[in-house]
Amino acid sequence: MIVLDTSFLLGLVNQQDVHHEAARRLQSELRSGRWGQGALLEYVMVELMNMMVKRRGAEHAARTGRYLLGSDLHFVACSPLFGSAFVACCAQSGTRAGLVDMAIATYARAHADGQVATFDRELARLPGIIAVPAEGA
Repeated sequence: MIVLDTSFLLGLVNQQDVHHEAARRLQSELRSGRWGQGALLEYVMVELMNMMVKRRGAEHAARTGRYLLGSDLHFVACSPLFGSAFVACCAQSGTRAGLVDMAIATYARAHADGQVATFDRELARLPGIIAVPAEGA
């Protein structure tokens, strides 16, 4: 399993994004089953939809959201993650990861051997996180 981060999904859907080509390559690897099933956290979906509505409009965001929810991704409700993610966010030292990043990291460590599809350097710096693709991609 691999957990999908908002930065990866934005890179995938936005052809102008600096990470678009890397995200497309990663998408191909995901489809091949290299990391098993992709996990989409509810928090990531919220971030993605909010950003897309602001940047591209509600229609485009809705189309992307429906596609993701209809795919074979494992959708993860985040209420059970909130407590531990909140504690980790408040206790961090030397990093500036937000609450959503802490929830991603918590879930990835427990269910995906720490693997996260991300271009977010702060998330990649968290202990136990293996950023896919690796830095410099």
